[in-house]
Amino acid sequence: MLRPGSSECPGSALPSPNPDSGIGSRQRRPVSFLRRFRLQHRAGRQEGVDVQLVQRRHRPQTGIHAFQQHRSFFACLGEKQPLEAADPPHLIEATATVSSQVRTSSTGQSSRDLTLEWRSTSMLYQRIVEQGTVNEPDGKPNPRFAFPSTVNWMKALALLVDADPISFSSAKSHYGSIGKRAITSLVENTVFEQLLLGLHHLSALQKIKDIRPGADVARVGVLAWYYGVTNAASAMIVAQNGSFQENHSGTAAAWDREIAARNLALGVFGWRVSNLLESAFKPEIDAYRSNSTGNLLVPPITESDAIGVAASYLSGSANWYVWRAAEDVKRTKEFKNLKVDNFRTRAARELRNDKLSKRSIGFLHQASRYRGKANYREALFLAYGRSNDHKLDTFVVDQANVLHAFLGMAGAFASRKLGKRLWDEFIADVDANRAFSLSAASVWT
Repeated sequence: MLRPGSSECPGSALPSPNPDSGIGSRQRRPVSFLRRFRLQHRAGRQEGVDVQLVQRRHRPQTGIHAFQQHRSFFACLGEKQPLEAADPPHLIEATATVSSQVRTSSTGQSSRDLTLEWRSTSMLYQRIVEQGTVNEPDGKPNPRFAFPSTVNWMKALALLVDADPISFSSAKSHYGSIGKRAITSLVENTVFEQLLLGLHHLSALQKIKDIRPGADVARVGVLAWYYGVTNAASAMIVAQNGSFQENHSGTAAAWDREIAARNLALGVFGWRVSNLLESAFKPEIDAYRSNSTGNLLVPPITESDAIGVAASYLSGSANWYVWRAAEDVKRTKEFKNLKVDNFRTRAARELRNDKLSKRSIGFLHQASRYRGKANYREALFLAYGRSNDHKLDTFVVDQANVLHAFLGMAGAFASRKLGKRLWDEFIADVDANRAFSLSAASVWT
C-alpha cells in the first residue's frame, strides 16, 4: 500500500479541509471525481504542488477538500497504476487510478500531469450522488461529510449538557426570578399539550436507544429528537407570550427571538448569531469556540472538543442560511430589476446585506436544518454503508440525553409561568394516565 510521505511516494502539502462545512453544505459537495494535479519538478525532485481541478459543477475548494481527505490516492509519479486508499472513502467502496504525462517546457523544465480518477463502485452512490435526482440534478451532497457531522454534533451536544448539567432542577434554579403570570386557560392547555408531545418523543427514544444495528433507528431517532425539541420550544414560547406558531420556520424564529435572545435558554441551547452578516456572526462564533480545536469531522471526546464541534455546526448553519437568504433575494423583483445574476455590484450587495442584517439564527434553526436532511432530503447518509454500523451505537443514546436536557429546561420555564399548584397537577395527571413508559416525574421533578 502506498502512503503519502513514504520513500516510494513523497506526498504533498495542501490546504486543510474546512472544519465548518456542516451537513448539507451546497458550496462543498465533492461530486465530480475527476481531478487533475500538476507537479513541478526540477532535477528530478519535487519542489511544489500546483493543484488544478477539472471541475464540472462545483467550486474548486470542494476538490481540495475531497483530495485532502483522501490524500493517499495521490501516491506516485509513475505510470498508470491502481491505488489502494490508505483511508478509503466514507460509506462507499471506490477504485482509483493515476495516470501521468511528462511535459518539457521551452526552458528545459520538466513537469508531470497526473490525472486521478476516483469512481464509486456502489450503484446507489453512483446514481444519487454522482448523477443526481429530479430535485437535485447535479447530485445529492456527499454522505462522507454528512454522516460525521450528523453524529458528531449530537455527541457534542450530549457532552456539553452533561459537562454543565441541564436538568429540571438546575433550570428551575436558573429561572428563580421568573414568577407566575396571568395566562388564559387556552395558553395553559397549549403548554401542557406541547410538553406531553415532547415527553412522548423522549419516551420513544429511551425505548429504541439500545436497538442494534443503530442504523435501524438512526433516522427515526432524528425525527423523534427534532419534534421533541420543537414541542418543548413551543411550550416555552406560548408560556412566554401566548403565541403558537404553525410551521417550523415560525417556531425557530419565535424561539430565537423570545427565548434565546432574552438569555432564557441554558448552555449550548442559547448559542446564536445576532444576524447573518459575516462581520457580525464570525466574531460571535469565535467567542463560543474560544480555544477549542474541535471540528465536525472528528468525534468529540472532551468538553473542549465538543465546544469546537458545536461552534463549527453553528458556523456551517450560519453559512447555509446566508446562502439560502441570498437565493431568496435573487428571486425578488428588486434584484431582477438590476439585470444581474450575482452580488458583485454595490446595489445587489445592498439588497442582500439588508436581508442578512435582519436575520438571526439560533438552536432551533440548527435543529430544523438537521432534521430536514434526515427527514426527506437524503437517503444515503444514515442508511448506506456497512462500515458505519458501530459509529451509530450511541447515536440515539445521545439524542435521548440531549432531548431530556431540553425538556427539563422547557418544563422548568413552564412551571415558573404556571405556578406550583397547576404544575404539580399536570405531573400527577400525566403519570396517572399516560400510555407510554416514561414518567413525567422522572423528567420534571
